Amino acid sequence: MTLRDLKVGDFVFAEGILNNDSSLTADEVVAGIPPKGPQGDSGGGYITRITGTTITIQNGGKMATIKTTTTTRFGDKREGKQVTLADLKVGDFVYAVGTLNGDGSLTADVVVIVNPPGQS
Repeated sequence: MTLRDLKVGDFVFAEGILNNDSSLTADEVVAGIPPKGPQGDSGGGYITRITGTTITIQNGGKMATIKTTTTTRFGDKREGKQVTLADLKVGDFVYAVGTLNGDGSLTADVVVIVNPPGQS
């Protein structure tokens, strides 16, 4: 995706340096992954397993389960594009936002592949 592909009304998430004139010099831009509403529960970690529509992640010594549905949206912040569940792989660092379930799992609205903490 290039700048020319963006149009008025597209959702864009940008990360970079805020300039004195309040503009942003972006290092990374992701388009097309709009949030569903107020940010819900969230978590991130390295993918250790993908079984069907369920992703298992680990961050430090903690394991967590991310459940995806037909409405879960996927993105790759490193590449600045939308992806699918099939594009995720063991070892990717992902960040998910969704709803925490009673069993401790997270049903994700959005799952995004990001650089691990400390890497840009």
